[in-house]
Amino acid sequence: MNTVIAHRKTADNKSFLVWEDGEVTQALGYFWPGIRKLPVGLALIVADEVCLYDAAEVPALLKAARKLNKTAPFTPGELRALAHELASK
Repeated sequence: MNTVIAHRKTADNKSFLVWEDGEVTQALGYFWPGIRKLPVGLALIVADEVCLYDAAEVPALLKAARKLNKTAPFTPGELRALAHELASK
């Protein structure tokens, strides 16, 4: 059985859960649109940033994290900038 290793809230008080296998869900196990799973370390980085975003912006944050993770180490500021850019498209 999979275990929740991090539980955070978005700015509009929606649950963001990270599971031990890297899945990221909302409450009751509903997946966020677009991304079901990330490497665990990356999912935990996103969890620490999610409080700055409304639930509608979380898919852009997840996509930004996945994109930045492919290139090189990144800073939280770079993650926020790319998430903002992706959310505004």
